[in-house]
Amino acid sequence: MESDSHEQEEDLLSIDEVVPNTAANPSWTWKEKLMGGAGLNDGGDGSFGDEDFVFGDEHFIVSTEDNWPTLDLSEELKNYLDRPWRNSLILKLLGRNISYRVLHERISKLWMLKGEPDLIDLHGGYYLVRFSNMDDYHFALEEGNFLGLSLDII
Repeated sequence: MESDSHEQEEDLLSIDEVVPNTAANPSWTWKEKLMGGAGLNDGGDGSFGDEDFVFGDEHFIVSTEDNWPTLDLSEELKNYLDRPWRNSLILKLLGRNISYRVLHERISKLWMLKGEPDLIDLHGGYYLVRFSNMDDYHFALEEGNFLGLSLDII
């Protein structure tokens, strides 16, 4: 009996093997902490040019209002979280629905985009368009041809 329990203990991973020691890596970014240390120096596009952002307790303000806990985020953290969506528009299809692929093609063709837009289906006829090029974003917002699409910017 004792040998069985001893073998089971050896099969279990130690907590150090499962969770990276963040104390040994105090300069990890928010992304690295979320990924558990994976993806370090991956050069992915998730950083949005803000790789120096270090997540810490100073970015949260916890308080109680009318016996309800509240969590306020610092402006720095809000700006960091908001960054991927800054060049985005939410569109609402008017009239009959068209497929995702057709909408993607029409947006690219009507607006003559320089970059490739990301199109996210939000359901109910709503779509989020995230532009990779600032000129494309400004053109779509200010001068875009919406008559050919039967949609509205929200």
